[in-house]
Amino acid sequence: MSALVGAAAALVGAGFGVVPAASAATGHASPQVQSVSLQSSQTAVTSSTSHKLRVQVAASQTPSPAQGVPPTPGPVTVTVTNGSSGRSEFHQWSFQVDSTAFTVDSTGAGTLTVPSSEISPYGSIDLKITPIGNPTTQSCQGTPTSQTQDVSLGGTFFFDSHSTGSQAWGTVGKKAGKFTFSATNTVVWTYVNTNPAACFNFNSLPCASGLFWQSPNQQVSLSGAKVGTKGSLVGTRSTDLSTPTGATRNDEAFGTTQKLVLHRSGPAASLALTALSNSSGTAKLSAKTHGKPFSQHCTKGGKTVTETATSWSNAKYKNGTKPLKVREQIFGAIKVPNNTQATITKTSIT
Repeated sequence: MSALVGAAAALVGAGFGVVPAASAATGHASPQVQSVSLQSSQTAVTSSTSHKLRVQVAASQTPSPAQGVPPTPGPVTVTVTNGSSGRSEFHQWSFQVDSTAFTVDSTGAGTLTVPSSEISPYGSIDLKITPIGNPTTQSCQGTPTSQTQDVSLGGTFFFDSHSTGSQAWGTVGKKAGKFTFSATNTVVWTYVNTNPAACFNFNSLPCASGLFWQSPNQQVSLSGAKVGTKGSLVGTRSTDLSTPTGATRNDEAFGTTQKLVLHRSGPAASLALTALSNSSGTAKLSAKTHGKPFSQHCTKGGKTVTETATSWSNAKYKNGTKPLKVREQIFGAIKVPNNTQATITKTSIT
């Protein structure tokens, strides 16, 4: 990812860190908690259909500044993946829960218990959260910004992917008996930072000289970048589930394309896409003009340099005779329709 593309994400991370709950040790007034989150490790499992997978669970809440008012819960998510290679796929289920589902005290002890009505027919979650060791704190200009506490996480965990077909993933976890998520699991307190920009050095962003493209279409998108002699290919898709209320599933799959070559003719540009691994078909992005180039400082080899990005944000996406798509073992291949608006971005370093 280029410095220009990653700047926004880095700013968010810099401004809203994690601090140990025991901030009294710093001698300062306790900072205002902005959010509390739980994230398990990606724990290795073998599914009921003998697939080697990894599973992860997460939850969050936003405390209310008003006394006696319950926190606002974020969704509880369950993510299942078949690995981290260039041909992997991720599937994340998101469930809307009430404020009692995820509870944690200032030490990191608590529970994650999802009522059946909020997760059925996908499984059951009833986990105990226990702190391990001491928390670690991140600070900016002498003020805590965040705290991280390692925790153990175990109890009832059973999940049914409800996938079908010859490569269905089946179920993971245990219907009966204790399931334990492997280390490391964390509880993170994020504190309000009134000046996040002051805590981030924009010149420290890594540089990237390359070629990037994306073609989003409502709930599905394809994107990629030039990686050596090949092109990366990422497909994402969001699906609203019929039950329980408010539940969604997000799919992400990875493949590659043949080497990306940008063809320019004056202000116009085009980019041909030909499937390689874990994908099939072809597509082409075409644009008549580009916007004004944008420059930003970044670092390369320990030196501050300038990265310049030129974007064709009015490009159109057109599939070949066989549409470009990323394959998945479950829930079907990911592809986008013709005439989807697309963006091509070319970055260079000086």
